Amino acid sequence: MRRAISIQVRVEPARRPSFEDRLRELRRPLQALDASAAGHQFELPDGATLLKTTLSLCPECLAHVQAAVYSDAGKVFMSKRCPTHGLSRALLENDARYYRLSNKDQWGRRYSEHDIVQTPAFSDGENQT
Repeated sequence: MRRAISIQVRVEPARRPSFEDRLRELRRPLQALDASAAGHQFELPDGATLLKTTLSLCPECLAHVQAAVYSDAGKVFMSKRCPTHGLSRALLENDARYYRLSNKDQWGRRYSEHDIVQTPAFSDGENQT
């Protein structure tokens, strides 16, 4: 006759990547895209000027998604690609003359060097000389 043997098993939850790790994983392929590949991936209109790639939110599920910011016909748009909901576009600025790129955007790649706002690094006051 067989007798049951008691074996202790320790089950640990799977390690989930941190929020920052998930964003870095989305960022990696964006930074590798050249302007032509980014235009193709985000289906930019003919004649549009790619300004930058970045991360945004899907308007349907609010998941973090890859995006491209571009100007077309004097306006600035964002084209986003969600793996679940596909491509979406959003108007960012009605007049491209008022749109500025930030030197703080670390999530994508800048393709335009015009109109960059140089925001200084934050200082908490502890390391001032």
